[in-house]
Amino acid sequence: MIAITYRDFLSKTFKVLHDPAHISQRKALLVIDFEKLPALESAVGFFPIDNILQQAFDLISNALHSNDIVGITGRHQICCLLTQLPQKVMLY
Repeated sequence: MIAITYRDFLSKTFKVLHDPAHISQRKALLVIDFEKLPALESAVGFFPIDNILQQAFDLISNALHSNDIVGITGRHQICCLLTQLPQKVMLY
């Protein structure tokens, strides 16, 4: 899957959150910040870190529901709008 940009992520998220057909569905925003990547990036360069970020994006995208929105929203950040959450969550 091709990673969407921050602007595209915001646009798609805005549409889903304001779509009357999706108002009753539970949603969550997941922000994954790879805070140690800048230090690694200074040691190995941009290209390897870009590959790591793309691989993480691909794994996350494939693991989530097809209606969820995933984007690389920062230099070392991936955001996901989870749109298909269950109405009740059982805690064990």
